[in-house]
Parts: sequence; C-alpha cells; structure tokens
Amino acid sequence: MIATQIRQKDAVFYFVSYPSEDLLKKVRFISRFYDEGESIKPDEIEAEDDVGQFIARIERSDKAFQRALGKPKIKAIRNFYETAVSQPPIPGTVLLFTPQKLRFQTLGDTNGVGHLQEPEEKF
Repeated sequence: MIATQIRQKDAVFYFVSYPSEDLLKKVRFISRFYDEGESIKPDEIEAEDDVGQFIARIERSDKAFQRALGKPKIKAIRNFYETAVSQPPIPGTVLLFTPQKLRFQTLGDTNGVGHLQEPEEKF
C-alpha cells in the first residue's frame, strides 16, 4: 500500500488511505462503545499482546484514545451529512496499531513516500 512515513522523535508513523469497507476487514476491535452507555464486550486479549494490553489499561480514562460520545457533537455531525448537498465527505482519522514491524520501501527519489507492507494479522 502507498504510505507517507513520518518520523517524530524515536517513533515512526505512517499515513495511508483505506476505503472503509477494506479497513473493516483489516481491524479487530478490542472494545466498542456506543451512545447512551451501550457497549459490546471486548474481545479477549492475549497476555503477550502488548498493544491490546496497553489499550485495555487506558480505555475509558481521560487518557484514552476513544472518548465518550458527546450528544451535541453527534447531532452536529448528523445534521451536516443530512443537509450537505454538494459538500464532499470529510475523511476521518483512525489510529491503527500492530506489534509487527512493517517494511517500508521509498518510491524512487521521494523522501518519506513509498510502499508499506500490509500486516500479516489484523490491526
């Protein structure tokens, strides 16, 4: 897949574009929270899954990646999509984690743009 590589201090991040139907085939959910306090029981996390254990420890806290949904914000987003006639959809950002080290090969003389290996397991 084509990706942009970003280096920040000691970390390396990649930006890629996935159609939503493809993305849903490539992820596993550690937890799912919905509006009105509903939730789906998270998948069992294996002891050696460092990423899953990390997310499980911090979810639903002030430092969590996924915060509780705000009803006013949901209504505003819904109103935008219901009333938008010619406006393009706004792409969303999803953070994906994998314990696997992925190979990255730059494209020609470009710096930071190249092919990123797909993970063997789900994100």
